[in-house]
Parts: sequence; structure tokens; C-alpha cells
Amino acid sequence: MFSYLISFILDAVVIFGLAYALPQIHITSFGKALGVAVAIALLNTIIGGILRFVVNLTTLFLLSSIVKLLVTALMVKLTDKIFGGSFEVEGFWPALLVAIVLAIASYLILPLIPF
Repeated sequence: MFSYLISFILDAVVIFGLAYALPQIHITSFGKALGVAVAIALLNTIIGGILRFVVNLTTLFLLSSIVKLLVTALMVKLTDKIFGGSFEVEGFWPALLVAIVLAIASYLILPLIPF
């Protein structure tokens, strides 16, 4: 449970930081960023899992990392539609950048935290 909480907070910090750094990403508050992080995680688990499985079947699981990034970017765009004006990502490339930075941050920081 503690690991999920840390992961949500890390994702919220990344999303809030990217909103500050990039003009194509808008978010109203850190609380909304935390909600967005939870929504992306839930959508990625439910809808993203199904999409990743189907697309990975067609690519014979050879491109699974790329598929995961693309599906996460789609979940970021879906979260944009769900949250409306409080979280906006203008275009697919910024959403893909969010997915890449989230993956890198999780890969680099989460192993350093003792659970």
C-alpha cells in the first residue's frame, strides 16, 4: 500500500512539473495532479491492460515497451478528456512525453525507496 502511495505522489510531482515546464500541458493544482496520477494508473490498469495485450499479440510481444508507452500516452489523453478544464494536454506528442518521463522517473526513483 505504501508503494502505491509513493508511486502516486511521484507521478503527481512529474505531471505537475511537466505542466510547469511545457506550455502544452495545463493543470490547476497539485491536488488535481494527484487525482490525475491516480486516474492514469487506474485507466492504465483496466483499459490499458486490455489494449496492451491486444496490440502485443499483433506484434508478437516484440515491441512491448513501445506499446506500453503508447498506451500510457493514450491513457493520459483519456484522462485529459475526463478531467476537462482542470487538466489539459494539447496534442499526442506532449502526452507521449508525459508517458516517457513517468516511465523514466518510476524506473530511476522507485527502486531507491525502501519498501
